[in-house]
Amino acid sequence: MPKVIIGREYPQVLIPLIEQAQHSIEILVFDWRWYANEPNSSVQKFNQSILQASQRGVKVRALVNNNIMPTILQLQNLSVRRVGTKSMMHVKMIIIDQKVLVSGSHNFSKNAFEFNHEVSMLVEDSEIISRCRKYFDMLCHL
Repeated sequence: MPKVIIGREYPQVLIPLIEQAQHSIEILVFDWRWYANEPNSSVQKFNQSILQASQRGVKVRALVNNNIMPTILQLQNLSVRRVGTKSMMHVKMIIIDQKVLVSGSHNFSKNAFEFNHEVSMLVEDSEIISRCRKYFDMLCHL
């Protein structure tokens, strides 16, 4: 059964899922921010959980819509790049271990995690996850 994630619940739900990831984290996100001067912000704690997952051997792949985060995260040995099309990639989706999908309106930013009115859904349906993974793979090849 899907789970609704509203507003500030997003990092509270996602960080433990990322900490439990064993194999893969696949991300499509429109806006992903890095707050080096705010290590205790919820989004920076989220960012750190992604880095720690990668350091544990979890394969992290991400497509974003800007050039800033790929530069930052590639320095941390993550496979992050900008979508290579003229069309805007406006998706906000994370797939963990091919078992959990979270998708909705949350970007990975301080505004989305702390201030905006946002809602996302957590889904564990294998058919839905498979279809979203195919979409992720298709965008990876553009």
